[in-house]
Amino acid sequence: MLWRSMPLVALLPLAGCASAPSHELFVSAGREPGWRAVEQPAAKPAAAAYEIASLPEPARASAPVEPAFAMPPPAPGPQTYSSEDASLRRPRFTIKAGYYDLSDADELDDGWIVNFSWMQFLSKMFAIEYEVGYFDADGSEGIVDADAWGIPFMMNGRINLPIWKLDAYAGLGIGTMYFDAEADGGVISISEDGFLAAGNGYFGASLNIGEALALGLEGKYYVTDEMSGFDEGLDAFALMATLGFRR
Repeated sequence: MLWRSMPLVALLPLAGCASAPSHELFVSAGREPGWRAVEQPAAKPAAAAYEIASLPEPARASAPVEPAFAMPPPAPGPQTYSSEDASLRRPRFTIKAGYYDLSDADELDDGWIVNFSWMQFLSKMFAIEYEVGYFDADGSEGIVDADAWGIPFMMNGRINLPIWKLDAYAGLGIGTMYFDAEADGGVISISEDGFLAAGNGYFGASLNIGEALALGLEGKYYVTDEMSGFDEGLDAFALMATLGFRR
């Protein structure tokens, strides 16, 4: 019988080696085999979108909130003029009216003139002026009575000298003049009309009042070609009061 049990005895060490070793998850000292909970490290909180989220509640309420995106800067508004530019050194209309002296013509003496102009300032020192007007004059010499009227058209360049609210200026221009002239000497009568080449030179000063008006005085001298029927031109001097206003 002993020889029959020998194989079983020889297999006992092998059975002991083949058994699985106890793992710390399943076996604990002095306890039955079983599961043991393994503590995991606590997860860190996710990063806040803004630093303000990590502040205490009272500080969070008073902390400024940054906008999600930057607003573009506002577009610049329309151009404005400073108080220095409030003196009508800008595009404006001007009415001029006054005395018209044709003393250079033998038969014509004096009369009146009115002009309308539009002026564009290219700078405080220089402006372009477009001018149209109307004059009427009469006179006599001996037994000859004469009468003339005309419409001057001028384009002028004006040099401006600003002195506070006062503008002193001078200018030159060229253009044309439509005229109608008559002379009656009893036996001889002359009548003529048409266009004459013309030019003018002028000087003056105006006082700018606020942003609406400019009051001034202007002297102007006209030169023209000769009228063929009269053998003389319509050269004349005009002295005019001026009223300018912003459009």
